[in-house]
Amino acid sequence: LEAVAEDGAEPAEVNAGGVTELETEESFDALVAGTDKLVVLNCGTTWCGPCKVFAPVYDEISAQFSDATFVKVVGDKNASTVSLMKRLNIRAVPSFRMFRDGVEVDTHSGTNRKSLTEKIQKNLKPGEQGA
Repeated sequence: LEAVAEDGAEPAEVNAGGVTELETEESFDALVAGTDKLVVLNCGTTWCGPCKVFAPVYDEISAQFSDATFVKVVGDKNASTVSLMKRLNIRAVPSFRMFRDGVEVDTHSGTNRKSLTEKIQKNLKPGEQGA
């Protein structure tokens, strides 16, 4: 999978297994529109302590679900990420959004690993790899 890069730069490769940081609204839009896989988006900020503490857990969760794409956005990184967070109506961090075929299918707020994992599992299609 490729995410569209800003200003005509080379597209950013989205990691298979693992978490990729998206730095533009356009790269997010291209990713969710261009895949039939479940996309799990972690929304955080640079100042969010729980976001930093949960980051390694999110990495571990991404390794459990090989048939989903895991990405993150740092909402206060630049004007584009600020715009994306506003568009997605992110009011608390960390927040997670799940997308399938370009449509938001589920949400999760906070750092409850079990609850997030259950929501990801629920949104996988039959036969997709999960925990």
